[in-house]
Amino acid sequence: MLKRVGTWPELEHDFQPLPQPKGQDEAGRCISDEEEARFFRVGLAEPAWCIAAWCSLLSVNTTAGPGEMLHLRLSNVDLVKQTMRITPEGAKNRKERPRVIPLNESALWALKMLIARATDCGCYQPEHYLVPFVVAPHTYDPTKPQASYYRSFNAILAASGLDFRPYDFRHTAITRLLENPEVSLEIARQIAGHISEHMIRRYFHGRLSAQRSAVVAALARKPPAAVKRMLKQKNGESE
Repeated sequence: MLKRVGTWPELEHDFQPLPQPKGQDEAGRCISDEEEARFFRVGLAEPAWCIAAWCSLLSVNTTAGPGEMLHLRLSNVDLVKQTMRITPEGAKNRKERPRVIPLNESALWALKMLIARATDCGCYQPEHYLVPFVVAPHTYDPTKPQASYYRSFNAILAASGLDFRPYDFRHTAITRLLENPEVSLEIARQIAGHISEHMIRRYFHGRLSAQRSAVVAALARKPPAAVKRMLKQKNGESE
């Protein structure tokens, strides 16, 4: 409108856009079990989409984000100890995210698939990237990481009729940690690195409910005889 009336050139140099509030989608969402199963059923069936499928499987089983996984080097993976080391490279919160993550069965399998492909692409030095940069078809640069796997990821979504972001797999993994009463917040942070206060507030009540159920299930015992007598006396019951 200002351009139409001819006043925009006078104001353009002073213009500062207002910050846009984060929407619900930008904050991330938890992927359902059914969505997860459908995504991997479709993604793992197509060889051209396997990088996106393997990285997503690794993400949902380790809390690693897309950038963290694409910056993994061969030296960051220990198949003997079954761990992977996340470095500040590729992390959003660089001071809070470096960590060593133990691998479960699914994460270990995904890493082995990525290592096998990396070897085929000419990656063999410890400093080479696990997902090397594509220079041209069937030509790779092991000293640079692949920029993203969004194209394959979006192809899986389109083929499976789903709608979420690659980062939502990390969000899902963190959610599962926070909802598990057997996992303390400190352990969750050691695995995931930075966890936003929004996520902690969002899932704290669920943790309390789950913890209460665990206490009832694991610690419920018949009260000692002395306690039973005291309860009866308090209630005015006879022995």
